[in-house]
Amino acid sequence: MSGRPVEDQDSRCFTLSSFPFRVGRRSGLSLSLPRNTVSGRHAEFFEIDQKLFIRDLASTNGTFVNGNRLTGQGELHDGDVVQFADVPFRLSRSLSQGLFLGKPLPATHYLQSPACTDHESAAK
Repeated sequence: MSGRPVEDQDSRCFTLSSFPFRVGRRSGLSLSLPRNTVSGRHAEFFEIDQKLFIRDLASTNGTFVNGNRLTGQGELHDGDVVQFADVPFRLSRSLSQGLFLGKPLPATHYLQSPACTDHESAAK
């Protein structure tokens, strides 16, 4: 997954490597987004039968998938845009992107911002 966790920084890619993968404003989570619009514990990714899901953790400003506010949990697919309050990320499940961390990671999920489209920009 990639996005800009801090507004004035470049987009970065994040590997969803262990589950549950929790996202929120608090430090110590799998992905910390230091923005006032993001709840302390905002949402979490998890897997069931090798399928990726997301669950909103009763966040104040909502979790969105492709522009639709998530209620409960939902299954995710390659190319989906996941937004935590006003912070968007694009989900990618791609063998070519498995190389950006220096080793191939087939069947690994990545979150990326809409601007982060390849492994070269992910290395920033």
